[in-house]
Amino acid sequence: MKTQKQVQVIARYQLKRNGHVVYTVRSSSGQDTYTTTLVNGKATGCSCPCQSGHCYHKPQLEAIEARRQEAKRAAFVAAFDPCLVA
Repeated sequence: MKTQKQVQVIARYQLKRNGHVVYTVRSSSGQDTYTTTLVNGKATGCSCPCQSGHCYHKPQLEAIEARRQEAKRAAFVAAFDPCLVA
């Protein structure tokens, strides 16, 4: 059975001019760093040397960003929805 590699996030940047998100991640060997760009929650590019274009960084970072956005939305609704019953 093949073990799933886990992405190690070093930093997250959000570009103010267009809302794109850039993650800096550590390679599985721990020697290099790569950047993965997300546009509207979808990974559009990764600087890792994956030949097929289907690196393990993209889907994992999409999931991380989706959880982050859902938590942000839930906090906004909880703070500003007058109909929310706690």
